[in-house]
Amino acid sequence: MNGGRREAPATALADLGACLVAAVAWSWPLAARLDRTLRDGYDAAMQAWTLAWVRHALTTAPLSLFQANAFAPARDVLAFSEPLVGYGVLSLPLSLLGLGPAGCMNALCVLLLGGAAWATARLARDLGAQRAAALAGAFAATFGALTTVQLGFVSFTAFGGIPLVLLAWRRFERERTYRAASLLGLSLAALAWFSLHLFAFTLVPLAALAAPALVRERRAFGRFAARALAGAAVAALLVLPLAVPLLRVRRVEGFTRDRVETAEYSASPSSWLATTDENPGQRFLPFRNGSERALYPGTAAIALAILSLVALRTPGLRPLVGTGALLVAIGFLGSLGPATPFFLALADLVPPLYGGIRAAARFAFVSVVGFGLLAAAGATALARIAREPRTRCAGFALLLATIAADVRQALPFDFRPETTPPVERFLKAAETGGPILHLPLNLAAPDARILLASTLHFKPVVNGTSSYIPRRHVDLAEALWRSPIDPGTLDRIERWPVGTIVVHEHALPMPSVSPTLRFLERAVAQGRLTAPLRFPHQGGTDWVLGVTGVRGGAPMSPSAPFGGREDLEGFRERAASFPEVSGAEDAAIPASIDGPAEGETVRGDLVVRGWSQDALGSCQLLEVLLDGDRREAGRTIRTARPDVAAAIPRLGDCSRAGYETVLPFLPGDEGRHELRVVFRSAGGAVRTLSRPITWLP
Repeated sequence: MNGGRREAPATALADLGACLVAAVAWSWPLAARLDRTLRDGYDAAMQAWTLAWVRHALTTAPLSLFQANAFAPARDVLAFSEPLVGYGVLSLPLSLLGLGPAGCMNALCVLLLGGAAWATARLARDLGAQRAAALAGAFAATFGALTTVQLGFVSFTAFGGIPLVLLAWRRFERERTYRAASLLGLSLAALAWFSLHLFAFTLVPLAALAAPALVRERRAFGRFAARALAGAAVAALLVLPLAVPLLRVRRVEGFTRDRVETAEYSASPSSWLATTDENPGQRFLPFRNGSERALYPGTAAIALAILSLVALRTPGLRPLVGTGALLVAIGFLGSLGPATPFFLALADLVPPLYGGIRAAARFAFVSVVGFGLLAAAGATALARIAREPRTRCAGFALLLATIAADVRQALPFDFRPETTPPVERFLKAAETGGPILHLPLNLAAPDARILLASTLHFKPVVNGTSSYIPRRHVDLAEALWRSPIDPGTLDRIERWPVGTIVVHEHALPMPSVSPTLRFLERAVAQGRLTAPLRFPHQGGTDWVLGVTGVRGGAPMSPSAPFGGREDLEGFRERAASFPEVSGAEDAAIPASIDGPAEGETVRGDLVVRGWSQDALGSCQLLEVLLDGDRREAGRTIRTARPDVAAAIPRLGDCSRAGYETVLPFLPGDEGRHELRVVFRSAGGAVRTLSRPITWLP
């Protein structure tokens, strides 16, 4: 539609196709690796789990939608953070097509980013932009720095809901019917089920547009207001099932958000000149940021927005420029958070919505839409200058090429999630007897992979990661990180009640391995835990133990079909042989990783070599980790390093300063990793070196 005139459905469908093609091209190679990779093993893994849980709940027990399997035995767990219900619903057909948790989320990211560009272009058309100009403006703003930050995370990709709500508002302004009001309420409610943040952000420009409209309707104020209130009632009724568990869990768990935390995640004016390291076309900018504080709108978008001032002379384009400028201003002020009276007033006016926002910087999604409208106005002004169709086509092609060069992103997307380790296949078949406690208990980003792996069975786990963490879980985690672990902690585990304990020995930090294994070994000797089952895990070890006081006499299922075996002696041997590490990190210990080089692509077995020695002699190679997982080396040898002795005479004899260790390549190792090597000096201090590598067969 253009200025309220309807367009043919085929035209809208063609525009949607163009936007989806642009999203696929911009996000490449994500679209080519949908089911094999994630942006990272933390936030992306958690969101993939959230969507998988929503699909599972809706197809098995819809009334238990908010009772997600994390943070057991807490209730309404899905309400601990953004529930992402709308995204989960949209991912259902993708799951039916055979995509796994990673593939469903990645596909949604691409589809919804294309949808956001399309929705922005539709709003621009409704406000008077030419068709090609509307698409160009939407591309210039949609695929900017903030979207690059979001690429691979699904939580805010539905920001196209903002222009769709504003389109519904414009329709209501024109028709003034209960039907149009209901459509407006429905669009608002739908956006809330995708993201309460986006819902909250959208209410501000909607109110800014509605207020003058209500003032203008002096003669028919009652009728207009009655219909507007009817739309608001529709939205409220549809949002109520979402709001109830969110409000209940905050009351029961005591979750609060203070303004100090919000200020920490707010933008500053300089954030609007910050891009990401993944936007090579914007390297000239003075600031870089990998978080939501990368808010640079895009060079092409800014240039076209400046040209939109020309469109102010054209009466038909004034609504387009005015609406775009309003959205840019609202997004800018909101992104600054508590630093401005604007955000503080919102938080005081509607505390449950705006007082619960942590990352106020994300208010900038409103500005993304605003810049899209301004860019569309600027492109329309350019199109009106070029009268010849051939000149317009050439100019449009040149404009698209300029936009592509400006917004191009270079994120590799080669983190490969492990979703079906042997221990999880065992847990799927086993009678766990109660919630599963995975150790280490981080209650932070590393636990995201435990949640993602639990999608194999969706049994309750004590672990989790979220915006809010229950106090009870924090206390348990702190008790399990102590050295030594208080024996009374097992009483707490039994009262929880935990039915099964899984020890990811490969993921325990070295100082925690011995205290954890010894604590569990004593419980096995007392008969309070079952004999441990041992499972391989990518060059490391997982152990499974049942809590007998909770399980009663229920036996664990046979483990042999899943690659595990009972190994009490092996467990005792590991508990006795693991070194106790208590030394502090000392960056002054001389050490080096000579190979592989930083960023190197390694093929076949990974050979790690270098040296470490201080004045007390050669340092012990304590452990080698890949993405935080301890890997058992195929072989390790010490070598002489006369070159080090010559370069640093104070180190003395360096006949054993060198080291060389080999890690065999295993299925699932392909991709990008962080390699870490930990040394320990004779004095007990440790030194950790790390570097990124890519490992291929």
